[in-house]
Amino acid sequence: MTPTRTRWLAGIAACGALAFAALLLPGGDGYAQAPKAPAGASEPLSALHCIGCHGGPDTPAYKAYAQEKRTDFVLLTEYPTWHDRDLHALAFENITPNEKGGPDGKGNLAWTMQETLKPHRPAGYQVNAAAECLTCHSVDRKPGPVLAGNVEGRFHTATGVSCEACHGLVTDEWIGRHIQTSWRDKTPAEKWDVRQVDLRDPYTRAMKCASCHVGNKAEGKFVTHEMYAAGHPPLPPFESVTFANDAPRHYMTHGENKALANMDADIAWRNFHFRKNESAETRALAIGTVATFEATMQLLADEAAATAKTGKLLDFAHFDCYACHHDLKDPSWRQKRGYRGAPGRPTMRPCSAETLHAVLQHAQSAPGVNTEKVTKSSADIRKGLIALNKGYDAQPFGQLDEIAKQASGLVGPCRALKDELAPLVYDQAQYEALYRLLADRIRNSDGKPGPDGLYIDHDTAQQTVWGLAVLQSTLRPRSGGDNKLETELDQITAFHVRGEKREPVAGTRLRTRLERIEKFDPAVFLPVAQAWLKGFEK
Repeated sequence: MTPTRTRWLAGIAACGALAFAALLLPGGDGYAQAPKAPAGASEPLSALHCIGCHGGPDTPAYKAYAQEKRTDFVLLTEYPTWHDRDLHALAFENITPNEKGGPDGKGNLAWTMQETLKPHRPAGYQVNAAAECLTCHSVDRKPGPVLAGNVEGRFHTATGVSCEACHGLVTDEWIGRHIQTSWRDKTPAEKWDVRQVDLRDPYTRAMKCASCHVGNKAEGKFVTHEMYAAGHPPLPPFESVTFANDAPRHYMTHGENKALANMDADIAWRNFHFRKNESAETRALAIGTVATFEATMQLLADEAAATAKTGKLLDFAHFDCYACHHDLKDPSWRQKRGYRGAPGRPTMRPCSAETLHAVLQHAQSAPGVNTEKVTKSSADIRKGLIALNKGYDAQPFGQLDEIAKQASGLVGPCRALKDELAPLVYDQAQYEALYRLLADRIRNSDGKPGPDGLYIDHDTAQQTVWGLAVLQSTLRPRSGGDNKLETELDQITAFHVRGEKREPVAGTRLRTRLERIEKFDPAVFLPVAQAWLKGFEK
């Protein structure tokens, strides 16, 4: 019996009320209440709420709903995809220390981190019981700052980052109602009133993902330099469409969803952000880019403002890692490339703004938008970014008050731009235009700082390649990985362009990833990437 089969059968046993209610649904408006945790249960049920309907073809509910053609709207196979293939399902396992669980028979990465941090933590410290780790590696059932001594019982850990972490905590108000087909008539605001998250909105989805993959101080999520030093893998650049696809994706794209295609156009846009003649992936790339930059600036502003009051330096995790972590070589491509500011003064990680410039440039000339408003928001972002770089450069490790001010000032224009882009229809002409602008950042690059103060390093290269790959998939189906240049590009950057299966946990592939980053050289990357673009455009 497969792990998935075992898990969903256990879920059915725990959630019998939900499963049987699903069988007895009176047509499209049936109603099932959320199951309560069994008496004596040590943890909430979390993902087990969802298996009864989303457990795949072997579940009774799937067969009943498939006959009603509900699978035209939702796959109902989400649970096995997440459980069997998605690394989020292993998030808690990855922070569970094992003294002999490493690849060499020694401690695993969680054990190594725990032993490194123990002398600097309260007695009895365990990484898999620490709020600083659980906020991203499990489901926080009371999102918000975690107070000392208020960790036990607050987090659902058994299933790692499961359904509730993204879709919203299960409540009686929505777990039953969302089974009804009439739930589709509710607006995102009405659903949020009962705490179901609108993940079809690319901005909401990107911000939800970024809360962990970038950080969110208000939610207690931040990978510090101390955690990195103890062994936590460096957070890679983040692009929401790529990460969702590589997870792998457990939902239909807008283009695959038959029910959306047949829905009234106004309702489809209002409730599900769907337009028939639009590439939803291109919209998600553009809006997700803005959201990721906003999340980065919000985290930086919050951290800089709080740190300024202490008289300490800004946590080193807010700086470009590779400004310090690189071999001292002569000649060095970093010397040849040049610097944005004074050499030797670490600045912010540039990757969060790399694809943003193409999105801004495209939006200013796109049809349907308020050109004046978009141009102003774009100008405010560019000016603010230049001023932020000067704040970093003003003194070693930055002038905190200025960094906090400029980062905070960048949040507003991002939120404004998100709304201003709503009328823009990303049809074929528009996603081709965005592709050309993003590709030009590689075609025309010599690896040196441009007028916006940005330059190609490993992470900006990775971020740009991810964005181009998303748009290429929209323009033309991918070849499936037999492209020699694409394979060569994968070997230069640290993460694959696309994901086909759940790869080994981070601790076992960390060395390979860091070796690729260390070996990165624009003089090697740019010719391969430029040839890759030419090959695609033939």
